[in-house]
Amino acid sequence: PIIVITAFSLLAQAQNDPKYVQGQQYYIGAHNIDQVWNTTKGNSNTRIAIHSAMGFSVNHEDMS
Repeated sequence: PIIVITAFSLLAQAQNDPKYVQGQQYYIGAHNIDQVWNTTKGNSNTRIAIHSAMGFSVNHEDMS
C-alpha cells in the first residue's frame, strides 16, 4: 500500500495527547511512532506494552 503522511495530519492526530504536545513523549517522534497514527486508529481488543530499563506501571493512565 501507498501511505501518504502530511505534517498537518500528524499534528491533528497528536493534538489529543497533552503529554505529546508538551514534548514529554520525545520518543514518539524519535522512533517515528507518530507516523503510525495515520495508518491505524486502534482497536479496543489490542493491548500494547512498552518496557524499558526503568520498568513499567500496569496502573498507568495509558494502559487502562
